[in-house]
Amino acid sequence: MSNKTFIDILYEQRDRYPSKQLYVFLLDGEKEELSITYDQLVIKAKMLAQKLDDVTEKNDRILLFYPPGLEYIIAFYACMFKGLIAVPAYPPDSRNINRIYSIIQDSKAKIALCPKDIYEKVSSANILTNLHGSDKKLRLLSTDIINEPNIDVNINTQVLPEDIAFLQYTSGSTGSPKGVMVSHENLIANCNLFTIHFEYTNNSHVKVSWLPPYHDNGLVDSIIHPIYAGVTSVMMSPISFARKPVRWLQAITNYSNYGQVVSGGPNFAYEMCCNYIDDDQLDSLNLSKWRLAYNGAEPVRASTLKKFGQKFSKAGFKYKNFNPCYGLAEATLIVSSGILKNDPVIKKFDLESLKNNHAHEVEENHSKQIELVGCGKTLESHRIVIVNPSTLKEEQDHNIGEIWVKGPSIAKGYWQNKEDTQKTFNAYVSDTNEGPFMRTGDLGFFDNEKNLFIKGRIKELIIIRGQNYYPQDMEEIAEQACKQLRPSCGGAFSIDYNDEEVLVIVYEIQRRYKNNANLGEIKFVIKNAFAKKDGLAVHDIVLIEPSSFPKTSSGKLQRRLAREMYLNKELKIIK
Repeated sequence: MSNKTFIDILYEQRDRYPSKQLYVFLLDGEKEELSITYDQLVIKAKMLAQKLDDVTEKNDRILLFYPPGLEYIIAFYACMFKGLIAVPAYPPDSRNINRIYSIIQDSKAKIALCPKDIYEKVSSANILTNLHGSDKKLRLLSTDIINEPNIDVNINTQVLPEDIAFLQYTSGSTGSPKGVMVSHENLIANCNLFTIHFEYTNNSHVKVSWLPPYHDNGLVDSIIHPIYAGVTSVMMSPISFARKPVRWLQAITNYSNYGQVVSGGPNFAYEMCCNYIDDDQLDSLNLSKWRLAYNGAEPVRASTLKKFGQKFSKAGFKYKNFNPCYGLAEATLIVSSGILKNDPVIKKFDLESLKNNHAHEVEENHSKQIELVGCGKTLESHRIVIVNPSTLKEEQDHNIGEIWVKGPSIAKGYWQNKEDTQKTFNAYVSDTNEGPFMRTGDLGFFDNEKNLFIKGRIKELIIIRGQNYYPQDMEEIAEQACKQLRPSCGGAFSIDYNDEEVLVIVYEIQRRYKNNANLGEIKFVIKNAFAKKDGLAVHDIVLIEPSSFPKTSSGKLQRRLAREMYLNKELKIIK
């Protein structure tokens, strides 16, 4: 473990690169930018930390209610300077108020920081008052500091490597959000993995990101690691990307003069680029310096990699620069990753064997097969094992089990939650007593070369007539069968019908097809695809309005919630 804190790292990098641009934020997602240097970040964060002297004590939890931007970043590091525990969160509104309420109750935060406009909006709408009722302990503080004169101040709080830097609340895709306690040691260990494995041998790289800064990927990779690596991070709002996906690739083009580009996101982002960027826009793009395009946070699809690689090769993108990877908040961020300059590992497996928890590789002409993408290998100083979730014994290669991880990136546990911390972070392999491991709740397997393949969440596994089906596989079959479905905007789950489990598919229709779609034909095509591909009968197919399938704040599919909505007849069905 490191004997430094991340504040020590920030000071060191400020001394090396005082006037270098650290963060560039694209206000409109394109050309209008706001930036801050290494030196300016230190000064402004310390100024805000000093202003919190009279109202906070070390280890207080501080909610951060900011839109993506530099003010959020300054507030995050102000908490770190002051020894406070930052709790990143979306600004509260009617859509996320239940999640905010859960975070407030769990973290026991007494103060929330926000910019002036958010303060006025939240105060005037009485959102937090309505939330708490008679409980008004949460204090809202406005912190517009970005344009104040720079005044270097002294901060005397002693921060230790083992101190908690922030609480990363999980997405809640399969349950209530829990606050992962990420320490300074965890941050430095995970940043070191990025730096070594992604070969940051010098500071001649630039990161480009549209990812939400409130979650592990956007926060650690786009805001924290750039300081560790001494590079510039160019960011835009997720909304800017969603409204016009070409902005992401245009930013990669425009800022490649800063150095080799590292940028990525979930699989759906690459799908959006394929679907919503016209061929005539390719001429304005130059992706030849996009050195590493990581793909993670949800199932990585071979079809997406191939489609994106083919389309954007015309703009200079190199297929070999794809880097499928795997990580989660409980491990700070990254756990496994592909090897630079190697093509992604894509293999074909027998569908029948997958039903019995075994991944049998097959040849190209095999009738019932599915392509899976390897998410790399175990990274330095960490260990991954595949464990039978029932017997807790380690599985052999090609057998599917729960993914367990241990190493210096693994967080301390869940905030004020001893029971779940014990279950998740203190697991031991039953026959060897090796441990403690962190149980990820994800299913996966190793191939003979120790490439890690992810098969989904244990809690979302579909069991029909004693055989295992993985929702991600079912969803890929549906999407490949019908191009009118919105990619990554639907889910597969099972329900009880006449005392047996049956398969239900719920999917959004793309907006451009909504008004003239032949719903009966779409359902027939999907059912026929399942019958041919997997021999599985689909009990029901429900086609719903665009943007209505439930997702977490980080964009993960909430299949269990969709199941509840289906049973309660709450889905927005297209008639």
